[in-house]
Amino acid sequence: MKALGVDGVELPVRPGYQVEPAAIGKGLLEAKKILAGEGIKIGSVAGSVDEPTINALGAAGIRILRICVGIDMQIGYLATEKQMRKQWDALVPVLDKAGVTIGVQNHCDYCVGSAIGIMHLIEDYDPKHVSAVYDPAHCGLDGEPEVMGLDIVWPHLSLVNLKSAFRQRSNGPDEVEAEYQIVWSSCHHAIYSWSKLVQALKERGYKGDICLPAEYTSPRACRWGTIACATWRRILRI
Repeated sequence: MKALGVDGVELPVRPGYQVEPAAIGKGLLEAKKILAGEGIKIGSVAGSVDEPTINALGAAGIRILRICVGIDMQIGYLATEKQMRKQWDALVPVLDKAGVTIGVQNHCDYCVGSAIGIMHLIEDYDPKHVSAVYDPAHCGLDGEPEVMGLDIVWPHLSLVNLKSAFRQRSNGPDEVEAEYQIVWSSCHHAIYSWSKLVQALKERGYKGDICLPAEYTSPRACRWGTIACATWRRILRI
């Protein structure tokens, strides 16, 4: 990470990763110390929303616990929202004491996929408790313009993800019904405009982190080390 010139990472806390959920209290502090020795901060953590995780982030001085909200189609979209709010309501005192915010990222497919979807879910919360992690790539896949999406989440914005994707037809033109796949690509081939979004962030005076996610399914596919193979985030300043 240091060789890449980054100033921070988002650390995933998951089974089999550098810090595992069962040992998050000790492991997160150790990871923070090791990374800080190389001049790299932990800007956010991707992990489970529970009291031990929140308290561990608070003890380590890490503010953002990033999550995505999957929709349980057995109960439906609105019922899933209600279920999530009930869980978060119970954790508000814990979040407040720890100084941690749950950062809800939008994600395509069967998740809360758009900026307006995030805000519909979290608008009644104080952003110091539940905030928005804006991912315009997933908004673009949902058809939401990047500058409009930023405007929607702005009051609750805690973090911005920059990555690139587009939809490409995956079956032939003679098929009865078209099928499409998501292709992850470089910034110039994104379904949205990086330059327009960055300009909008500048105009609004955004002071938070910008993360460039890159995920690998196999350590053999990655030459940057084990943290990178899990999930790495390059955090830039505007």
